Amino acid sequence: MEKMSKEIEKFKELCIQYGHALNSGNNRISNKLHTKLMQFKNSLDLSDLNDISDTDDDSIKLWVAVFILEYNEEKGLHILNLISKRGDLIGLTANSLIDMWDKKMI
Repeated sequence: MEKMSKEIEKFKELCIQYGHALNSGNNRISNKLHTKLMQFKNSLDLSDLNDISDTDDDSIKLWVAVFILEYNEEKGLHILNLISKRGDLIGLTANSLIDMWDKKMI
């Protein structure tokens, strides 16, 4: 249990760093963080993702939504739609992900 907790904390930390890098326009760092975050896709449990989906941090919510879309499309799209209302790059990213999902690109 402690290992998963550490993994979730690392995931959340990387999500937050990703959001900061994205919103500051640092593509090099956000791309590196994207790669690191994608490594979590198959190792995190859906229940752990559901537990952290109600966080206040939209960067964490964005990644949770991406990871749960294929298992719970309604919840994933709901989260992305809420985030897409933001007027920054996180919101634009959420909007792009919704569009990509609708077009079966992800």
